Order: sequence, then structure tokens, then C-alpha cells
Amino acid sequence: MKFILTIVKTFLIFTALVFFYACKEEIPSMSYSIYGDQEGSYYVDNSLSHKHVKKSGSFNEAIDYAIDLIKNSGGSIRIRSGKYEVTSPIHIYNSIHIEGDGKSTSLNISDNFPEGKSVFFADSVNDISIYKLSIIQDNDIQKISGIIYNHCGTSIISDVFMLGLTNHGAWIRNNSFLSRIDGCTFGKIKNSAVFFEHLRQGRAGDFLPNYVSNCIVYSSGMGIELHRATVADIVNCKIYQTKNYAFFIRDGSG
Repeated sequence: MKFILTIVKTFLIFTALVFFYACKEEIPSMSYSIYGDQEGSYYVDNSLSHKHVKKSGSFNEAIDYAIDLIKNSGGSIRIRSGKYEVTSPIHIYNSIHIEGDGKSTSLNISDNFPEGKSVFFADSVNDISIYKLSIIQDNDIQKISGIIYNHCGTSIISDVFMLGLTNHGAWIRNNSFLSRIDGCTFGKIKNSAVFFEHLRQGRAGDFLPNYVSNCIVYSSGMGIELHRATVADIVNCKIYQTKNYAFFIRDGSG
């Protein structure tokens, strides 16, 4: 009996020690959240331990830090409600998913954002998603797009609101495949709200489709433009009051 009690006691002590040191050390996670306070600080929290892992005076620094934590494994980042100033492109890697709290997660482009870039950029990766947030540009200083997927596969843009962008809204290009834009709203986009470009051949095979569905476009240069995009599925999209074409399908697109 004493032997059994000794074993139980040792086990309990060992468990307590493991718990103690686990609480002191940061628990690895594949999920992080970002939020700001009224003093202009931004925090990255481990969604598993609910601990701060980063405090920064820059939203870009905070989200780049969170992305670096899951860059090799993949995972999710939730951006809480609030207004965030974006000063440089946010690069997305394999199997990373960015989620907001809806329109109330507002990414506002700063006046010094680099010319010709996009708020989110992904290159040659798979299985990424951006959804439930807003991308707002309230100046016309730079030529800026919302989201660019370049040579990407099986990736999603969903429930994103884009307003005032001075280039394209969602730009899917260079043999991306099986990617989907769904449930998005685009307002006052200077060029094309949705632009499919050079989508014919790719690493997963030739003529794989990309999709755009259930989207609304208003007061933009063009609605949906296809340039050398051989297979594109466009379903249940509504285009209002564009300055040029609502649907512009050219150069062998279809």
C-alpha cells in the first residue's frame, strides 16, 4: 500500500512540475490573434495560452511577427475589430489563413504605402485564405491593389470589403489554379474590381478553373476583367455603375 501511495505521490508531483514549467514557457501554437489599444500599441496573443507574445507600435510589425511564427507550419491569424494602418505589403505563406471580425476589422492604407504594391501578397503558395475584413484606401496618391495571388493554388478570398483602391481589387494571376473569390464587395475601385490574368497552364495541370461568385461591384472602373484566362467560372455576381465594362473578357479568355 505504501508503495502505491509513493507512486501516486511521485506522479502528482511530476505533473505539478510539468504544469508549472509549461506555464512559465510559451506554449507553441498554430493560432494567434492581433488587436490594438487606444494608445496605439498592437498585441500578438497566443490563442492557446492567451498570453502576449509581442507588443509593437506598428500593425505591420505585429502581423509580420505572427506570420513568422507559423510560416513553416501554417496556421491562422485573427485580426480583431479595429482600424489598422497598413504601411507595407503583408506576405502570406503556405497554409496561412487570415481572418477578421467582419467589416469592423478595417485595414487602412497609409499615405506612404509603396507604389504599385498590394495590401496582401502571396507568391507560389497553396491553401491560403483571407476573409471577413475590410481594405480601405482613402487617398489616390499611390497605385495600390487589395490582394494579389500570384501563381497560387486552392486559395480563397471571402467576405472581404474593398473600397477606393487605385489599381485592382482582387488580382489572381500567372497560372494560379482552383482559387476562389466569394461573397466580396468592391466599391470605387479605379481599375478592375476582380482581375484574372494569365491563367492557362500551371504546375497542377492545364486549364484548371478559378472562380468568382456572389460578389457585388459598384462605381468602379470595370467589374470583372479576364485577360488570357482560359477557364474562369463567374456565378451570381452583380455589377453596378462601372465607368467602363461590367464584364471584360478578352484575348482568349472564357
